[in-house]
Amino acid sequence: MRSIIEDLASQILCSVDHGECFYDTEMLDEFIADLDRMKNLAIAYYRENKDEKEDE
Repeated sequence: MRSIIEDLASQILCSVDHGECFYDTEMLDEFIADLDRMKNLAIAYYRENKDEKEDE
């Protein structure tokens, strides 16, 4: 899961660097969807790690 998060983080950073998502509605919608996906992945990864730590 970590590699998926890292790839998505790179994609989000690239979108911010280029800045086009702040001028085009369709690209902004994709950017926001990526942010939502990142939020959900972060929560899932946290829970996975928390569960593993509790099992120890």
